[in-house]
Amino acid sequence: VIGILLNSANASNVENYANPAGPVQNAAKSLGLSLRVFQVATLAEIQSAIDAAADQGIRPIMIAADALFTQYRENIGERALARRIALSGAFKENTQAGALTSYGPNYLDTFRLLGNQTARVLQGQRPAELPIMQPTKYEFVINLKTARALGVAVPPMLLALTDEVVE
Repeated sequence: VIGILLNSANASNVENYANPAGPVQNAAKSLGLSLRVFQVATLAEIQSAIDAAADQGIRPIMIAADALFTQYRENIGERALARRIALSGAFKENTQAGALTSYGPNYLDTFRLLGNQTARVLQGQRPAELPIMQPTKYEFVINLKTARALGVAVPPMLLALTDEVVE
């Protein structure tokens, strides 16, 4: 069982992750996994969800990409580590704050793409004619300090694939 923290106010994430017929639930089922979704909106609810996951024996929790979790990343990292839960998220800031891993877009690359699109509009192109751009560079980050605290051995081959190691 894998836990997922979702901001209950983020309708897109709720639809993608919590919907039993949604893409994330279907992907989990195809891998033989089950998901326990925790919808939260406040720091107190986040802390309660982490405690509930730990009490239910759910040790890995994925943090959905959302500003709510970025805002409370230190609190989330500390609480999860205290409850011996391995967190994973989309932003390297989560890993720098105590999550075990993260995999997500590189902000500088994303801002570069945004700048290019803005320049094209300023040069006279109509926004409706611009191609849809998506991030092209992603970062995989592992927190070795968290791995050691959780008793997780990180294989050297996995370390070789990381873009950043937090120690």
